[in-house]
Parts: sequence; C-alpha cells; structure tokens
Amino acid sequence: MNLLNQIDVLDIVAIAKKAGRFIMEIYSQDFEVNYKSDNSPLTLADIEANKVIHQELTSLSVKFPILSEEGIETPFEERKGWDFFGRVDPLDGTKEFMKKNGEFTVNIALICKDNPILGVVYAPALNICYWAAKGQGAFKDGARLLARKTSKKNSYKIMSSRSHQCQ
Repeated sequence: MNLLNQIDVLDIVAIAKKAGRFIMEIYSQDFEVNYKSDNSPLTLADIEANKVIHQELTSLSVKFPILSEEGIETPFEERKGWDFFGRVDPLDGTKEFMKKNGEFTVNIALICKDNPILGVVYAPALNICYWAAKGQGAFKDGARLLARKTSKKNSYKIMSSRSHQCQ
C-alpha cells in the first residue's frame, strides 16, 4: 500500500497554514516565554500550533503516529518500529518569533521507512509555503520549482540560523 497516494499534500499545506494563523494571532500580541528542560524557549504559539497540527493530522483518513518537537516524548524503543509517521516542528524558529523578525516556519513532514516522502514548510509572517512530495515535485505557493544546474563545479549554498551559529 502506497500511503503517499492516500494523502493529499494540499491537505497538509492547509494544516500548516491553519497552524500559521494561530501563530500569527499570538505573534501580534505580547506573549510569555517559558523554557523547556533543555533551556530552549517555548511560547503559547508553539503549544497552540502543535495542538492544531496534531488535531488535524489525526483527523485524516490515514492514521499514523506523530513525532513533534512540542509533543510527548516517545521512547526510541517504540519509535524504531514505526514504518510511517509524521514529523512536526510546529514553530521552527521560536527565538526568531520572540524577536518578531518574521523568520520562523511551520514544518510538517511524512516519513516512510526512514525516508521523507512529503514535506511542507510554511512561513506565516511572509505567507509563503513550500512543499514537495516524492514523485510529484517541489512547489512554492503552487508554482512548480525547477532544479537549476550550477556553473561552478562543487558549488554549495549554505544556510544557517541567526540564533544558532556554529563555530
């Protein structure tokens, strides 16, 4: 059974955008910041977006476990047996969210046998959504993205977070 054929990527896009609306409601207000046990920040936007995504994903006709950055920790012994699951970061870039610079995203991926088969990245402050699904291509707000060849041999682009600089 090919689970990707049973899931419409646009349903996942709609879920990411719905979570983004909740995030933006909180973004426009003053909000409290709490800290998780690893000292990373946690806001009401993280929590509410996670709730929305979890509720919407579990309402899909295809049932699968969800591993979320803001969800309940599932022991590896249980996770290692999952063939298909959803991987979620409901508010990627909480530090940027706190700075109110608009540089944060909602991330939802579907993983099958340790390989990503669908991914959605929505930037709610910019209202831009990227998605891709195995065998279907990659898109930005519905327009197909095309791969470009580089003229430079061994040329790479590197991206990093403003808040997580590595040395």
